[in-house]
Amino acid sequence: MELQAETFTTPRTVPWFHVGETEAPEVLTLVLHGLGQRARPVAEALAPVVRPGQLVVVPEALARALPRPMAPKAIACWSTGEDAADDLSDNVAYLDGLLAHLRGRFRPGRLQLLGFSQGGLTAARWIGQRAQPWSRVVLWASSFAADVDPAAFRENLGEAELVVALGDADPFATPEGLARARGTLEGLGLGWRLHRFAGGHELPPAAFAEVTA
Repeated sequence: MELQAETFTTPRTVPWFHVGETEAPEVLTLVLHGLGQRARPVAEALAPVVRPGQLVVVPEALARALPRPMAPKAIACWSTGEDAADDLSDNVAYLDGLLAHLRGRFRPGRLQLLGFSQGGLTAARWIGQRAQPWSRVVLWASSFAADVDPAAFRENLGEAELVVALGDADPFATPEGLARARGTLEGLGLGWRLHRFAGGHELPPAAFAEVTA
């Protein structure tokens, strides 16, 4: 008998965390965490630098795993690379729905999107699929996802400011990689700026505050 493979889409219950102004905030900053992180610790780390008038929201990625057998805590990720098209579709539906909920509930004046590491790849892929009224998009310790349609990304980004944030000690931020990213982004005809900070492959709260101010 021939094996048949199919998929089934089902609702999911996913945690998200917020800190800051909840009454018509001046700006809502949506933060997509990196591979192997969880949303709560990221939100807790950023809480001390959230400024007045800002609401920071950190949703958790859909996929979870134990980093080793019988590990006491799970990690989360946006995609494993296998069945990537399904992951992208699920992420877009999830983030579209969450953003609509956040805008209706909190009525923010402006929207910022920040993706760290794998979250940055997810942010770029989301923009490649959907146009949202972002005022600023930050790809943090991340590159432009190679599977994103450049023309769609450019169009959907709209008038948003595009920022690439890289630590000066990030082992993944090689000069060659930065040159490739620069060539890709400039090839899109996009205005963007590079923000360098003291640190490695991380999301330091002080640097976060500088970039999202």
